Amino acid sequence: MKSRIAIAVFVIIFLSYPLNVAAQSKFITFGVPGASTTTPLSINPAGVIVGWYSGANLRGFLRERHGAIITFDAPGVGSGGGPPAAGTHALCINPAGMITGYYEDVNFEIHGFLREPDGTFTTFDPPGGGTTFPGTQPSSINPAGALTGYYQDRNFANHGFLREPDGTFTTFDVSGAAAGVFPTSINPAGEIVGLGTDANFVIHGFLREPDGGITTFDAPGAGTSPSDGTYPTSVNPAGVITGYSQVFDNRRGFLRIP
Repeated sequence: MKSRIAIAVFVIIFLSYPLNVAAQSKFITFGVPGASTTTPLSINPAGVIVGWYSGANLRGFLRERHGAIITFDAPGVGSGGGPPAAGTHALCINPAGMITGYYEDVNFEIHGFLREPDGTFTTFDPPGGGTTFPGTQPSSINPAGALTGYYQDRNFANHGFLREPDGTFTTFDVSGAAAGVFPTSINPAGEIVGLGTDANFVIHGFLREPDGGITTFDAPGAGTSPSDGTYPTSVNPAGVITGYSQVFDNRRGFLRIP
């Protein structure tokens, strides 16, 4: 009898315990010392975080899992002559600790960079790339070190690019994307997703296969006015794509399953 009473009391206490207490998450807040703004943008499986911060100018940072912060500039970076490009923007880190992003040099020209785990840098521009803003804009790097993004050529047209781990480039366009191509994510298999803007400035999603084949798509209910449409943001190892669709100022998330 006593054991039944004890169990009943336990159940009553458990059910009266706020459910959100058990689900509370632990937060750690941080800022780069001396920075006015700290903007983390990517985290890898080891818990290493990268992003950029602002002080006298914009610089990249890497936060180790246990809290140590390393700051860095791409080689040849300028002192901040033309927002929003001024300085070093670290955007994405892969499981190996390779970081990609872009920077503005002393001539206010925009280039991509790859930072190795040992701190060495490689700077790059796709063949035919222009150098005025937006120049070369990497957006994502996969575990093998293949990275994607977009660049603007000297005729002010935007194209997608794939940079292989050995440094070779493949540039590409999407049929119907008369106003530009903007890759946003690459997965371990080399599948790239992003968005293309048509001649009426409506946004459509695309998936580029490792063999170069491209499929375009629109999320159900996506708008058809300028700046409306389908905005893919990420693709996982299984090829599942997420992003959002937009109709005027209203946005809804989507999941595209192969």
